Amino acid sequence: MWVAPEADVVAVGSEMTRQVCGQRGIPSERLRVTGIPVGSRFGQPVERTTVYQRLGLDPSRRTLLITSGGMGYGPIEGIVTGLVASEMAAERLQILVVCGNNHTLAARLERRCHEAPVPVRIFGFVETMPELMQASDLLVTKAGGLTIMEALTVGLPMVLCGIIPGQESLNAEYVVSQGAAVSAPHPRDAVARALQLVEHPEQLEAMRQKAKRLSRPHAADDIVALLTR
Repeated sequence: MWVAPEADVVAVGSEMTRQVCGQRGIPSERLRVTGIPVGSRFGQPVERTTVYQRLGLDPSRRTLLITSGGMGYGPIEGIVTGLVASEMAAERLQILVVCGNNHTLAARLERRCHEAPVPVRIFGFVETMPELMQASDLLVTKAGGLTIMEALTVGLPMVLCGIIPGQESLNAEYVVSQGAAVSAPHPRDAVARALQLVEHPEQLEAMRQKAKRLSRPHAADDIVALLTR
């Protein structure tokens, strides 16, 4: 969203961002593609069956994780409503919804999904996102930079919806162009894309591999190394 021309080194999240900074006047010799730092727990594999047992999930179902940042804004409710109305979802899916600090949304979804034919677990603000991401097959989210880097670190394919114009548009463009995500302009599109991907596990696996190739789990260490040379 802005650059600091007086910086000695500019650490950026991707090659695309490096090119944008170059176009905005930052000399190439001062740019380093490091990735965005994420918590170390995202790089520590978890046993999926353990998470499933703790949350009471069904290992025979595909797991969708839906989130929209710590504030819980965006089209979460429309996406959840569309999914729980799907017959295919009722047969094959289970849904984890992280509402962040949006307590009103969490309460509303609890009421709406109480007797839904699809298993739905509603969370508020959590500190277990590494475990939830690694236990999931697909993430439906807006295109926040940190959330995207966390998903890439664990190799989690994404459906991007509710993208905030500007910075998030570039984030979405990058991961979509690299095959790790698909874009969905409206909640109904997000529902359709999510169901389509669940029906094609080979496509999900291909996206997972592409996400892993984009990951930079050691970004924090690399940035510290730049500072301490």
